[in-house]
Amino acid sequence: MIAVESARRLIADPAKPGVLAPGQAYPPTAFLDFLIPHGIQWIIEDAPTT
Repeated sequence: MIAVESARRLIADPAKPGVLAPGQAYPPTAFLDFLIPHGIQWIIEDAPTT
């Protein structure tokens, strides 16, 4: 499902040429939100201070 959604997003809105990380190829927040109905959740937390 993740690979298919990635391909769909790249077809709908092509990324710039070259080798890109997924977060560079399409908006990561929108992609992660797409996964929520499929049981995948995400959260961003502050890094612990040392």
